[in-house]
Amino acid sequence: MKAIITKAPNRAEDLHIAEVDAPTCGSQDDVLVRVKAFGLNRMDTMERVGAFPAPLGAIMGVEMSGIVEESSASWKKGDEVFGLLFGGGYGELVVAKTQLLVRKPSSLAWEEAASIPLVGGLKAGQTILIHAAASGVGTAAIQIAQLLGAGKIICTAGTDEKVTFLQNELNVDHSFNYRKCDWLEGVLKATNGRGADLVLDFVGTNYWEKNLKAVSVDGSTLRTRSLEYQRDLVEEFRTDLLPKLEDKSMKVVIHKAFRSTDIVAATKEMEAGRNIGKIVLVWE
Repeated sequence: MKAIITKAPNRAEDLHIAEVDAPTCGSQDDVLVRVKAFGLNRMDTMERVGAFPAPLGAIMGVEMSGIVEESSASWKKGDEVFGLLFGGGYGELVVAKTQLLVRKPSSLAWEEAASIPLVGGLKAGQTILIHAAASGVGTAAIQIAQLLGAGKIICTAGTDEKVTFLQNELNVDHSFNYRKCDWLEGVLKATNGRGADLVLDFVGTNYWEKNLKAVSVDGSTLRTRSLEYQRDLVEEFRTDLLPKLEDKSMKVVIHKAFRSTDIVAATKEMEAGRNIGKIVLVWE
């Protein structure tokens, strides 16, 4: 099969398409999926440069939409799905965990389905802090938080344009340009010194210490999670949020869809922080 790999750990220019061995299922929880579209994430860059451990099989990609290639206990060949991965989304074929897949509504395009982050863990009335909030994951997380009844939504972004977008288009409570102000000070002021109940960090390890100061005593940060946690997250999404996508009360914000052959340009676009919404790639 074809997959996007890299020859060097720290250059976007070295990402390229190569022929690799196709993955195979190893347990009854595995399901083989032919990828139609996949989303780019900052985590991909961090894995490439060594800030995060490389995924199993060294092929990046944690979000995708596609068609079930081989029937399993829970899915039959030809089912259209989207969901979370532990890696491998940059390949034409990927082995996914059956518990982490959601049936794709016919009303959603492949690009839209690959842009949906399955985030959660927020309870009604809680305060959430979302970093890189104008990204594809961030814009979806804001809408999810609103649908779940968040008490207050606080965001960070890297340009005034993005801050304005968050305030005027997505109606967040507070947004801070982290290049111009101390967002930690802003978060503590907005919460009367208490901090956020939940922090969604799509930026990286450089925010770790500040995140610990920004989160309340009983709060949490979302980093890597167990299969059991992600399974519960997917089930929550399927029950509470999937109907909102189907009736269009939740919007999928896509910055641009690239062809898989344009992986270098797409990655540079993301790493330069030029996107408002999700960057998606499509296998042709």
